Amino acid sequence: MSDIADDAQPESDQLLDYGLAAHRRRQIAESALPINWRGLCHDCDEYIAPDRLEANPRVFRCFGCQTALEARERRA
Repeated sequence: MSDIADDAQPESDQLLDYGLAAHRRRQIAESALPINWRGLCHDCDEYIAPDRLEANPRVFRCFGCQTALEARERRA
């Protein structure tokens, strides 16, 4: 006869696997960044917002500069 802990073990293992996989994906993405990159916008040299970097660690422009770039590209 199994108890609650035995029944929960497969789900716990699956959640751990998902967490480890997400951590590994983040490590891979961050390792692809240039060594000298420190979260500064390439256009204005201001720091990129932490929430923007968390959503996409490979961005190279702050929100304002990226928006301006996209507006220029639409006009061109």
